[in-house]
Amino acid sequence: MPTGRSICLAAAIGLGIRDGMKESRRILRGQRLRTAGVLLMCAVLAGASGAIGVLILLFTDLGFTVAGAATTVAGVVLVPSVALVLVNFHDQAAADDPPHP
Repeated sequence: MPTGRSICLAAAIGLGIRDGMKESRRILRGQRLRTAGVLLMCAVLAGASGAIGVLILLFTDLGFTVAGAATTVAGVVLVPSVALVLVNFHDQAAADDPPHP
């Protein structure tokens, strides 16, 4: 269970934070490289919205207002996409995980 969703999910099913993190560790066992790749991709996507604003400021004569608006629009598109990727990753990891005793 990646990021904050693990804590929310743990609270929803009645697990404490420690038990939720143990459950997350159990689900992700053997998938460390895949997990690292997904988290790296999500970090790049989330950082892309800020990079768009920087690129606008560096290479155009447009001001901070336009760069801020472009950053906001990119964030509105990219951040929910990152959330969907993480939820899908969790669901796939949980489906691949054998039931615990």
